[in-house]
Amino acid sequence: MLRQLRIRVDARRSPFTGPHAEPIGITHPPGDIHSLSVSLPTWNSIVAYQQKEPWIVDKVPFGYPRFYIHGSVKKLGQLVLDRLQIHAHQEMNCLMFPSDAGARRCAAGLKDVDHDAQVEIAQFSLPQEEQGSQDMPWLGFHAVIFPKSLDGEALVQWRDAGTGVCSRHAEYCIRNFDYLRSESLNTAWYTKAENSFGSRQPRPVITSGEEEKMAVRQLISELAASDLLGQKALSHEDVYLFPNGMNAIGTVSRALASLEPDQEVVGYGWLYVETGRVIRGSCWGKTTFYHEGSKEELDDLEKSLESGRRIKALFCDFPGNTHLSSPDLHRIRELADKYNFIVACDDSVCTFINTDIFPWVDIRMTSLTKMFSGSCNVAAGSIVVNPQSRHYDAIHRSIKAIYEDILFPLDAAELSRSCHDVVERIHLSNKNALPVVRLLASHPSVAQVNHPSLGPTAHLYERHRRKPHGGYGQVLAIVFHTPESAACFYDALDVRKGSSFGANFTLAIPFAQVAHPHELDFAESHGVPKHIVRISVGLEEEENIVRVVARALEAVDILMVEEKEPPFLMKASA
Repeated sequence: MLRQLRIRVDARRSPFTGPHAEPIGITHPPGDIHSLSVSLPTWNSIVAYQQKEPWIVDKVPFGYPRFYIHGSVKKLGQLVLDRLQIHAHQEMNCLMFPSDAGARRCAAGLKDVDHDAQVEIAQFSLPQEEQGSQDMPWLGFHAVIFPKSLDGEALVQWRDAGTGVCSRHAEYCIRNFDYLRSESLNTAWYTKAENSFGSRQPRPVITSGEEEKMAVRQLISELAASDLLGQKALSHEDVYLFPNGMNAIGTVSRALASLEPDQEVVGYGWLYVETGRVIRGSCWGKTTFYHEGSKEELDDLEKSLESGRRIKALFCDFPGNTHLSSPDLHRIRELADKYNFIVACDDSVCTFINTDIFPWVDIRMTSLTKMFSGSCNVAAGSIVVNPQSRHYDAIHRSIKAIYEDILFPLDAAELSRSCHDVVERIHLSNKNALPVVRLLASHPSVAQVNHPSLGPTAHLYERHRRKPHGGYGQVLAIVFHTPESAACFYDALDVRKGSSFGANFTLAIPFAQVAHPHELDFAESHGVPKHIVRISVGLEEEENIVRVVARALEAVDILMVEEKEPPFLMKASA
């Protein structure tokens, strides 16, 4: 199937002619206002940015959209405050959401933190008389207004839920803001539209995105289907699209938690930090995490199930982000069948193109922001339901009960444009990563290289690698013997450096410093050292990628020699 879908792609046609680092604050891709990554080229710049030091915050206009409020979203928020006559001295702020449900969840989360706070919602939409047969449901949004004292918690809600207005949606609403009215339970926030399209003015036409979304869903259903004999074909009806991968995970967790009250959910392995938070916030009766993802932990889980414990679902990654280790899906499936729980797996690191896991999991969750798009300028996510799952009907029913199509049409259009050659791009990035892995694994300054092809769980990954063309993905992580070596390597590495992975260009980041800045010791206790460096290998010429990594290692060699050499004066006196 994959061989039939592959489309030839020449990596040299990419605007990224070779790996190279950008100055602080330059977007990846450069000049793209919808970029998902921004250059933080030195270790010190990473630390300073996480500590919100003004000298660097002022230089970084963009960021990963779940972690950073885009400039267009900020501008739309200011238009909201101005329209509602909420002045600066009132110390109020707002965030915008495409759906009422997303806004209500954010508002509820803020009220949980401060029951007495004034947290209200205002809906901005076209007046009824401006709608009709040419109704444009995307021209509008829901604004959550809250005290600035809750800014921190509001950003947590924005980051973890992944339901906020995207930059393209914000731009669309800014261009047409004067045509929108506002309504709220707070009658002081009722406002009329300041302009009307009228019969003589063109309406701001926007595609519904339905054609592009259907094309993406159909492609995913073809790529995610199992190659094994006896497996049912996937339909586009088994695929759901989301504005980002975290929103997909959160939807799955909330949907499964609704199947039965007070059920327990298990997280197995070192899950991405927000994954753990959205699972905890999904109204499960109990949440339990086995952070090591070890055989011993599966033994403990099995013993407790034998003793009468019951769980409703188990969440895992295949393979894990940064650990790059793989869970034993065969054994997890055996336990799931015996004790009747659902297995939901995040496959974002290697994707359904490299791995064939559907016989063993009930749900695949994927960040399409990563290599599925590769363009690093659009966020999206997907859920695919296994048609052979014994829970198939229940899973679909629970997801459909809460599902919202909030992937903005222009994002869907960009995703559809960028994903058409995904198979060939992933095969090329797989190939490019292997010599980098070998080079790093052989270097004396490197204590460990995390990669699906290495380590004690490599055989578990190999079981589920698509044969013969599936690979090991483009992501690897390096643990150096010393923090100084890690910082030296990162600073000398001449590739783009910033958040995210799975771009068409090579991208690096000190993962723990970005993902766990306030829990570095905790992450390190579970195998994510403070000085780990993650590299996502891109589509540049293989020899160029290897060369820049080798040069960075040479800088580490020089550092090690300098640290071992006694000072000049000491040698002279001897």
